[in-house]
Amino acid sequence: MMPVEALGVSRPSEVFVHAPVATYVYASDPISQAGVISQLRQRPEIRVVDAEHLGEAVVAVVVADALTDEVLRVLRAGRSRGPCWSPG
Repeated sequence: MMPVEALGVSRPSEVFVHAPVATYVYASDPISQAGVISQLRQRPEIRVVDAEHLGEAVVAVVVADALTDEVLRVLRAGRSRGPCWSPG
């Protein structure tokens, strides 16, 4: 593989075109969830999926102010179920 500098570009994303990464966002409060989703939707390389399309998610973003039993449950569910997990 040729270094990207040899192609006259500064970032690999200028060379390779990838499909957006399906990403699910879980937050312990709706304001944090809305904020993170809003920021991620601005990125063309990320496709935010909702709970109905959770099975498509390759990445899960978990946002929390504290490590509560609920947050631990969500993290453990994601770890044990792999890419097709349900936080509920």
